[in-house]
Amino acid sequence: MLSSACWHFCQTIIRERSAINPTVPSHTPPTHWLNQIREILLYGCWLTITLLSLTPGQAVSISIWDKLQHLGAYGALMLLAGGNTPRSLLYRGLALIVFSGVMELLQGLAPGRSPSLLDLVANSLGVICGGSAWGCWLYWRHRRRR
Repeated sequence: MLSSACWHFCQTIIRERSAINPTVPSHTPPTHWLNQIREILLYGCWLTITLLSLTPGQAVSISIWDKLQHLGAYGALMLLAGGNTPRSLLYRGLALIVFSGVMELLQGLAPGRSPSLLDLVANSLGVICGGSAWGCWLYWRHRRRR
């Protein structure tokens, strides 16, 4: 069930290429090769985070390095998820924070792992940092086109 929800989430992210505009034809233009690479990296990053989150292991002590790894992983995931409008960026960020919370809860089911509120905070900060960076890029791209 969780796997299908995550698959649906990734499919939604990939399908939404631009804001809906009724004047644009319904067919989708060919995907740029950089977007295809971004999609592959998105799937890879999502799969890696899921596997690392749910792999049985030893409890990790609280350290700044551990939290920076969480921040970096979810920041990269947010950058790859991107978005073409501020609204889609916000929705994707919220979805990734929910995904992060689900992963933390599911860690309680893995042997030798336990959920951590500090990990959830680090993950959320990573999503916020990645979303902020992507938002700045969207703003710059919009200003450049004027």
